[in-house]
Amino acid sequence: MRKIFPFASHIHSIVQKAAQRCYLISKSFQSHNTELLVRAFTTYVRPLLEVNSQVWSPHLLKDIRRLETVQRRFTKKLNGLETPAYDERLKSLGLERLETRRIRSDLLFAYKVLFGFTGLRSTDFFILSESVTTRGHPYKLSLTRCYTDVRKYFFCNRVVQIWNQLPGNTDFSTIGSFKHALLPGFNLSQFCHLQD
Repeated sequence: MRKIFPFASHIHSIVQKAAQRCYLISKSFQSHNTELLVRAFTTYVRPLLEVNSQVWSPHLLKDIRRLETVQRRFTKKLNGLETPAYDERLKSLGLERLETRRIRSDLLFAYKVLFGFTGLRSTDFFILSESVTTRGHPYKLSLTRCYTDVRKYFFCNRVVQIWNQLPGNTDFSTIGSFKHALLPGFNLSQFCHLQD
């Protein structure tokens, strides 16, 4: 029997590394310029929390919260942002919740798999829906039945529900137009588990 990789330990590891980098940023930069510090965070810290998230993206609230805490604490230490709520801080900084970014990343990767931008066979991951309904877009996917959480929250299953709810006017013609459609037009935060 194969051992399942414990993603909780992976998440713990990357959170520790990200927190160390946040500390180094706060100690290394003499400037308290908010824009500069946010740029340092998005360049040196956020990639640690997002790389290959299609593989390990968490579904447990404790793990989602652990990842989000890195960005939450960093933004709270910025000048003038000690008191506003987390979502208000993100809005003023032009940032998004990390969970929202992981959902967008899942959708973009699903697009790449379905439309042949990877070396993966789309039929190994997805089954196009045979439903003839006229609602929504023409690339709806079938959701397979799952008997374990491992399979239920695996990339090719967790992304299907969100993918199928994309608006009917979503532009699938190019990856750029698809990416653009996901930015302001579709509220991905509605699919976040963490709503605090």
